[in-house]
Amino acid sequence: MTANRAPDNPYLAARQEWSERYGSYVKAASAWRIVGITGMLMAVVGFSYALYQSTQVKLVPYIVEVDKLGTAATAGFPQQIEYADPRVVRATLGGFVSNFRSVTPDAVVQKQYIDRTYALLRTSDPATEKVNAWYRSSSPFEKAKNSTVAIEVNNIVA
Repeated sequence: MTANRAPDNPYLAARQEWSERYGSYVKAASAWRIVGITGMLMAVVGFSYALYQSTQVKLVPYIVEVDKLGTAATAGFPQQIEYADPRVVRATLGGFVSNFRSVTPDAVVQKQYIDRTYALLRTSDPATEKVNAWYRSSSPFEKAKNSTVAIEVNNIVA
């Protein structure tokens, strides 16, 4: 059987003629379709990975030392703190209670107590609302006119 010989059936002859004329276009279109789909898949994967990376917060502090002449010298990365020392937690909690409840006639010192109390609170915390309500109901500045309160923290269970 020879490849150049026309078939006897006119329908097969027409099909062969069509394949010879337009078959390369069909193959090229199919190849470009595959390239396009592959490109779109790569774009979706790349965009998804970029979106995932953008949600990951990776702030790494870097320490830089400056000498007497003002020249910057690298000091490296700080050590990672894995946990808070319970003694530090107890001391901070004791200081918070002491600053919150102490009343002194010295207005500057009393203002420092209040500032130290609010320094440990965020504005969105419910605890801040409680502290605000406490200071509104019993102002330490008004109470200092009649009496003082000195707080001594003996025991902290944390």
